[in-house]
Amino acid sequence: MDEDYDCLVINEAGAERNTSTLYVRPVITEQPDDQYVDDGQAVTLSCKANSFPSPEYQWEMMNRTTRMFEPIKNATDSTFTISSISYNDYGNYRCVAAANSIAENATSEPALITNGSIIERVRHFGGSGGITSNGRQKRTAPVDERVEFGLRRSSNYNKTEPS
Repeated sequence: MDEDYDCLVINEAGAERNTSTLYVRPVITEQPDDQYVDDGQAVTLSCKANSFPSPEYQWEMMNRTTRMFEPIKNATDSTFTISSISYNDYGNYRCVAAANSIAENATSEPALITNGSIIERVRHFGGSGGITSNGRQKRTAPVDERVEFGLRRSSNYNKTEPS
């Protein structure tokens, strides 16, 4: 696709030709998906964007202390792979697409990478949280909401009921 455009103006005074380049700000066209993996497994996130000139990517991870996204060193492709995931890798990730000569960037929705065996245990036990110290049944609902530290919980998390 040719992004250069010619404009030719002709009037009584003469003719003038001007060539311009159309720059298109980045737009995210493929969001990264949440991933559920166990320690030691590989995981890959993918993000796509359209722009002119072609986008450059930077992956970021949310800092668990500041809750701010920070760039990941050398994570500058449309895909980001962790070859052997560990506890410190669990969390929220996003990609930022930038195009040279354009001030505006595009940022993906966050994608959660979390431990798959934790999610399976919650599903296996049907959300049951056991018995509290005062003898009441502790209930946790099924997994359905994102939280920033690599786990999910529902809005009625830790509610108690008389047994």
